[in-house]
Amino acid sequence: MRALREKDLTKLAEHYDTTDLSSELEHAELDETVDPDPMITTSLRLPKSVLDRVRARAADEGVKPTALMRRWVEQASANDVSTLEELMRQVVHDELAPVRQFIADHERSAG
Repeated sequence: MRALREKDLTKLAEHYDTTDLSSELEHAELDETVDPDPMITTSLRLPKSVLDRVRARAADEGVKPTALMRRWVEQASANDVSTLEELMRQVVHDELAPVRQFIADHERSAG
C-alpha cells in the first residue's frame, strides 16, 4: 500500500469535512465477534546483522520478515524448544527435509 501524498490527504480530509455521512451510518452494524486468539504486537530488539539475515531469508521464501519470525517462534513453542540452539537445530532439520528426500530419491534411482 502506497502512502498518501499530502495533496491527496488534503482532498480526502476536505471530502469528509464537507460530506454528510449520517445516512450511511444509519445502515451500519456493529461487529461484536471476538477473536479467541488475537494477534498481539510486540517489539523485538535484534542486532542489525541478524535482522539483515532474517530479511534476506524472508525474501528468499517470499514472505515478510515478521511472518518468518512468527513461524519460528510458533515452531519453537509448539516443539517446546527451550534454547536457541535447539530451535535452530529444529529449523535446519525441517528446512533440510526436502533436500534429504531428494538425495534419497536420487540415490535410489541411481543405484
